[in-house]
This record gives sequence, structure tokens and C-alpha cells, in this order.
Amino acid sequence: MRYIFSEVIPKTVGYAKFRTPRSTLPTTFYPISEHVLMASWLERQYFSFIDQPALKNLVEVLSGAYPALLWQATQMTLLVSLSSLGVSLVFGILSGLLRFWRVPIIGRIAALHVELTRGIPLIIQLGVVYYGLPSLHIVLDAFPAGVLALGLYSAAYVSEIVRGGLASVPVGQHEAARSVGLSRVQTMRLVVLPQSMVFILPALGNEYISLILGSSLVSSVTITELFRQGGMIISKTYSNFEVYLVLAVVYFAITYSLTLLVRALERRLSRGRAYSLEVPTKRRVM
Repeated sequence: MRYIFSEVIPKTVGYAKFRTPRSTLPTTFYPISEHVLMASWLERQYFSFIDQPALKNLVEVLSGAYPALLWQATQMTLLVSLSSLGVSLVFGILSGLLRFWRVPIIGRIAALHVELTRGIPLIIQLGVVYYGLPSLHIVLDAFPAGVLALGLYSAAYVSEIVRGGLASVPVGQHEAARSVGLSRVQTMRLVVLPQSMVFILPALGNEYISLILGSSLVSSVTITELFRQGGMIISKTYSNFEVYLVLAVVYFAITYSLTLLVRALERRLSRGRAYSLEVPTKRRVM
């Protein structure tokens, strides 16, 4: 048997006393078992935990109409990212091919676009497209302006990915294809691209992950995606930490799922490349 002192449960179990009112003397000892003592302490810790303001605010954010609003904002984030990826693939692949083939004038323009885009912050490019183009009588809505700016920004990195992947194929492959009568386009389509996809596809997956994270900046052009919706919820609940914690979990869940897919794609392509590079051994004829 053990003893408990007052209503506060001590962290270390030992002999303690139950304090009676001062009018009652002497102080009496009240026996209590060790298991009851620990259960009472855990109960007090539980109620003190659920009474924390942060937990209450988190429950408030995850209840009511807020989860539906966050789900709609998540869908908008994925839509903006996918649309921007389509724009970046079109311009990025074209720019990468022009730079790889070293087309005299257009190739230099593509290289200039890559350097300018990589040297200017994305938030400024979004402002130029959405707020600056109307001064040139080119007015775009929020969604197409955000997708265009984000897509052109990503196209610069896609161009580098494509150019680097094409350059990874040995020059001997180009010469062998041209020697058998293939044109430049046929060489690129039948020989170079299938080999360079081993390096290009995983890098494009990582670029899409970067697009999802960069899509939070399109909130500056009034697109209600995940980050902007979080700010609107904060303005109503004043729960900054709790809302940003939920946003971090959602972003991490999306990007980590895509990371696992990219890793699986890399392993699959690596096995295929290793199999294709195997040289069959000649059997000795007896």
C-alpha cells in the first residue's frame, strides 16, 4: 500500500499524506494503491492536455466547414500544378531541343529565356504577367495568368533537364544512326529520346514536386489555392500555428506520395537500362 499527499499526484510514487482541513488535527494518512495513484495522475495529465488552447484551435480548424474548404483548395493547387506542368513541358521540351541542336537565332532566344527566368523570382514574374500585361492591353484572368507565369518559370528548368538528358547520350549513337540513313528527327525520335528518358523522366517528376510547392505563390494573383485558403481561415479563427500545421501536413502528404512514385520510376528505369546495356556472350561452338 502507498500513500497520497493532497490532490496533486507526485511524479515519483512514495509515501505521502492526505491533508485534511486545518481545523482537523492531527494530519491523517490515507492509504491508496499504486495503480489507482498512476491512473489518477494519467487522468489529470489527459484533461490538462485537452484543455490546451492549441489543441482546441486545431479541433476547431478540423471541424465545421473548414475541411471542405481546404479540400477544394487542395484540388485547386493540384489543378494549377498540372496545368503549369503542361505549359512547362511544351515550352521546355521545345526550348531544350532548340538549344541542343544549337539553332542559330531561336536557340539563343531560348537560352536567354532560361537565363532570365532563372534569375528573376517567381513572385515578380507573377506580378508582371497579372498586373503588368494589362498596361499593354493584354488582360488575363487570375487562373490563366498564374498558370502561364508558373509554367514559363518551370519551362526554364525543364529545358535544362531535356538538354542535359539529350547530352547524356553518347555522340557515337548519333553518328551510328546518321550512318544508316536516319534523318536528324528520326535519330532523335528513335535513338536518342528512348535512351535519354532514363534521365529525363525522374527529373521531370522532381520538377512537378517543385511546381506544387511553388504553386503557393499564385495566391498573390488572387487564386484561392491551399495557401490562400489557409490565410482566409486564419483571418476568421486567428489560429496561425494550427492552420499552418495543417497546411504543412497536406503539402507533405502530396509531395511525399509523388516522391515515392518518382523513386519507383527511377528504380524501374534503372533496371531497364541495366538490362539493355547487357552484352550477350557468344556461345562456343563445339
